[in-house]
Amino acid sequence: MIFLVGVSRVGKTTLAREIYDDYNNRGPNAIYFNCPPRQTNFFTYKPFLVSYLKALGDPFAESRVRERTTQDLSLKLITKRIKEQNVKLVIIDEADLFISLESTRQTYANLQFLKNLMNITQVPHMFVGTGHLTKIIALDGQVINRSHVLHFKPYSAHNEKERKVFSQALTAFLKETSLELCEDLRKDAQHIFDATNGCIGALKELLVRCEAVASEFEISTVTKELIKQVNPVDPYNQRPQEIDEVRSFFARSRAPDQRKESSKGSRRPGKRKKPEDELGARP
Repeated sequence: MIFLVGVSRVGKTTLAREIYDDYNNRGPNAIYFNCPPRQTNFFTYKPFLVSYLKALGDPFAESRVRERTTQDLSLKLITKRIKEQNVKLVIIDEADLFISLESTRQTYANLQFLKNLMNITQVPHMFVGTGHLTKIIALDGQVINRSHVLHFKPYSAHNEKERKVFSQALTAFLKETSLELCEDLRKDAQHIFDATNGCIGALKELLVRCEAVASEFEISTVTKELIKQVNPVDPYNQRPQEIDEVRSFFARSRAPDQRKESSKGSRRPGKRKKPEDELGARP
């Protein structure tokens, strides 16, 4: 199991699409689909199974899932389609929807369903979602040990290399619009970093909003006032829970390794323990 996690609008879907395109261009088959939206606070399996079969090109997905009342029968049908099409990778976006809003027990049941899905299909699955997705990973130590969790971080304004890449993306996006930056923003893009939290997806969305307002008022310059008008909510207040969840998850997942390393270094290399006699006393 592969988990691609990061804050909203950081560019996870764009990256997942790139992986999907690159995978198919190199020969092996890959499929990509979005986890269907919940109708209630609980995740329901049938819409997910229907979406899965549709991604595999089955035109009768809805009727097939309706006829097969058990999950196992539906999963066997999915496995059959995967083998027929020689699928080597499955990418599922919006995977946060596997998390129950009201019940940890239901979320754990969803995790067991995903593990069962992996065991039956025998194909790597990539689940793409926000920091909330770490909740489901943390429920099972086996999943933590046997999965790859990729943290897609926003660009940092304090890292010179990342700041340069972000500026290049900003320049590329501006070329696709009729906008230009005011002098203050050209000299220092920190305000744009703050407005987008260093997320490329948020940057693109911000410029689209700026262009819409600019065309309405017949202006062509992006200013701090315009950014504030189209992006009035501080992004750091929009996604603090996602950021904290991801940080705490990686801190917990690294803790056992750190303890293991420290215990290894507590004894000199090559120095063996003295043998004990039958009563446990040292000779």
